[in-house]
Amino acid sequence: MKGEKYYAKSSEDVFKHFSSSHNGIDESEVRKRAEKYGLNKIEGKKEVHPIFLFFKQFRSGLVYVLIAAGVISFLFNKMTDVYVISVIIVLNAILGFVQEYKAEKAIQALKKMIEPIAKVYRDGKLLEIAAEKIVPGDVVVLDEGARIPADVRLFYTKNFRTSEASLTGESVPIQKNTDPVSPDADLGDRKNMAFMGTFVAGGKAKGIVVATGGDTAFGVIAKDISSVEKKGGHFEEKIKFLAKQMASFAFLGAFIIFLLSLYIAVSYQESLRFAVAALVSGIPEGLPAILIVVLAIGATRMAKRNAIIRRLPATETLGVTDHIITDKTGTLTQNTMNVRKIILAEGREIDVAGEGWESRGGFLERDRKVSPLEISNLNKLLHIAGVCNEAEVAYNSEEKKYDIIGDPTEASLVVLAQKAGLNKEIIREKEDKIDDMPFSTKLKYRASVSLLLNGKEEKQLYVVGAPEEIIKKASFIYNEDGVKKLSGEEKKMMIGKVEKLTG
Repeated sequence: MKGEKYYAKSSEDVFKHFSSSHNGIDESEVRKRAEKYGLNKIEGKKEVHPIFLFFKQFRSGLVYVLIAAGVISFLFNKMTDVYVISVIIVLNAILGFVQEYKAEKAIQALKKMIEPIAKVYRDGKLLEIAAEKIVPGDVVVLDEGARIPADVRLFYTKNFRTSEASLTGESVPIQKNTDPVSPDADLGDRKNMAFMGTFVAGGKAKGIVVATGGDTAFGVIAKDISSVEKKGGHFEEKIKFLAKQMASFAFLGAFIIFLLSLYIAVSYQESLRFAVAALVSGIPEGLPAILIVVLAIGATRMAKRNAIIRRLPATETLGVTDHIITDKTGTLTQNTMNVRKIILAEGREIDVAGEGWESRGGFLERDRKVSPLEISNLNKLLHIAGVCNEAEVAYNSEEKKYDIIGDPTEASLVVLAQKAGLNKEIIREKEDKIDDMPFSTKLKYRASVSLLLNGKEEKQLYVVGAPEEIIKKASFIYNEDGVKKLSGEEKKMMIGKVEKLTG
């Protein structure tokens, strides 16, 4: 796979190279390739064994100084100092180990929760699998908002754009196509490729996996980064500097005292003992313990607020942090959306009850329950909500949670339709979706063409998108009395209501 320029080949040549097809590969071939290529993940550092994690706590400038002082105290039979220093060193190690071990376990649990999922065709069936189980030759489906699970040679695109800022530094989403490019094309010019770790900014695509794990563009970069020497954090640097200062002053002071003792005719042995006592007293044995206890208290308080601190020094680092840059959806929020209010043509306002992805919840008008399918224009709106999307909402009984396939905004419309009793099966009995256009950030809407199964072969175009765009393009309005011309004043009134709700 290395060195192959799949972007310069036609998609059919790439399929032949991997002995694959538009229907993907079969399970027996998947097993062979999994053994050959391994898991589709970029290897990071191996999990640290608890024993090594414990001994890691002794790697500190202050601890080194304390150990030196303890050894010297032992040599001169200052056993009380030895015991005190030993207790402080062990206490420091235990507190640090407990905090890091708990954080490590929590982080491992989080990694399992956020394991990337990919949609692939195998034996002609569309499946959802863990991204790490993808192998070269797999055919993947890429939807808007999805993270691209491997390096993919695209063979079908529809308004497909990817955000490659993390890989190429290009801040503007890249429009993709399926045409072969020059063998000398740079990474950013390979318009027929989608790269592992980047994101789908819009549209839909299908492609064949040509590289996984360490063979991907990101994998190559990761190998280079792993060889870069890492510096310590703010706290470690300050502690190292403090330890050097304290050790220098303590040893210099002890040496001066030793010389002065000899000068005033004190015996060599007594002078040395006096110097050692001065050395030990010059090092604040309690400082490491105090620091670790203060950091542990800070980490514990943050844990109560669901903030995991992996290493205790990071607690202090947060105190000198000016900016935190983070992804919002799924990180700071639960990535669930709900339709709360529906405004109908006559100005009627319908409130929708229910939480999360559950399809339970009623429709209320002025706190009075209404039957949504008995209101003609609301009935139509709910049908459009159920048809004009590519999302799936399914309950996972094993993990006791809802699995969302597709865009969360579209999933919220699926749930809205389900609350009215319109699941996908019921809708398919009445109409058949024959074409679909994914959401375009440029056009600010998505669309579906539906064939009504009423014996008349009647087609309808459904459009869902930003209110201002839909209202601007609309010429008619559907109310309970039927279809009527939409006036400019009515458009202004609708925009006003939208602005009120979004305010």
